[in-house]
Amino acid sequence: MKKYSKALFIAIFLLFAGSLFAQKNQFLDNNIFYTNGYFIDLDSLIIRKQLSGGPVCYGQDNKYVFTGDGHNLVSWDKSTLQQSAAFDTALFYDVSVTSYGFNWNIVYLNGKKYSIEPKKNRIVIHDINNNGTSEISDMYSDFKRNINGRDLLFKNGGNVVHVKDLEGEYGYIISSYDENQKELYSKQLPHTKIEIKGNTHHHERILNYLTHNSRYVIFTTSVFSGEFSQTAVLEMATGNITDIPISTDGVLFDSEDNISGLFQYDGKSKEIIFYDKLSDDILWKYKYNQNIVYASSVTALILGDKLILAIYHPISTGSDLLALDLNTGKLLWHANVEQVNASHSEYYNTVNLYAYKDKVLMEGIESYGKYLQVFNINTGAALYSDLYSY
Repeated sequence: MKKYSKALFIAIFLLFAGSLFAQKNQFLDNNIFYTNGYFIDLDSLIIRKQLSGGPVCYGQDNKYVFTGDGHNLVSWDKSTLQQSAAFDTALFYDVSVTSYGFNWNIVYLNGKKYSIEPKKNRIVIHDINNNGTSEISDMYSDFKRNINGRDLLFKNGGNVVHVKDLEGEYGYIISSYDENQKELYSKQLPHTKIEIKGNTHHHERILNYLTHNSRYVIFTTSVFSGEFSQTAVLEMATGNITDIPISTDGVLFDSEDNISGLFQYDGKSKEIIFYDKLSDDILWKYKYNQNIVYASSVTALILGDKLILAIYHPISTGSDLLALDLNTGKLLWHANVEQVNASHSEYYNTVNLYAYKDKVLMEGIESYGKYLQVFNINTGAALYSDLYSY
């Protein structure tokens, strides 16, 4: 018999769900950004093109925007603002498409689509050139998982990394494959504490996926857990796993996808703790003294010696934005963020941050509305604001 705490399950779900929003390409090169149904020029902050119906954005990179209605996806070339075949057929751009509402389980690589078979944790490969299909499986492919859909798939250079989320004692099985489907490595990462007392097995899920970039995948324990504190950093190229004896709210990457540090945010004490790279060495602490939002979550962005922080709560409206000195934790500026100001019984809220030249883009997605606000990265001065309420 297995016993699970309802509160723990909810906490794990929120941690995992929130992570789906967290990591995208934060450093923008192209001047076109898609938001609220239109393309905006980030240099002039003028709308360049409006799409009828305002389709949902399922992700964007420096070349393409991917929109859709939940069933069909359309790609748009940012240079021409015209529909493109990049998503549908010309998959040779090695674009990894992710979305706000889906797991990280689709990779496009060298004209092939890699995806997770929905009922079993194996990789299905669809070759666009000849319309053929093949599979990658191993001894764990038919194992049950705690929650369907928690397998993860990532691209690292010319290789694919599959994170299999198995039940209890098996933990994560992490495997990497090259384009010829040859296994490069296989690692096991425990994620559940199991206590056996007589005929009762107590399973307590501890380690969960947090975020990733092109080089690393990060797993962590909940910051609300006082008993278990662990962050595991997987280097996808080698399979090496670094264990750090702390829980973390976020990992900070620079523009080259190097890890600059880890941070925690204590919503009760309103204290931000910054750790030096892949260690538990505290560089500084910052006391957040604002009462603008009831906050427990942070999205962060590094640009030069500035640490930009968006503070919000994942199930409550509202957000805040400030910049700290990366080396000292000193407050540099505090922005005036326009709020959706909604009241709702069932709420979700997330904030994404992007950097473009001397601008910070703050994209908020709430159950009652969404917004894009642009600020000067050096002063925090508001440059642009667009709020859309449902």
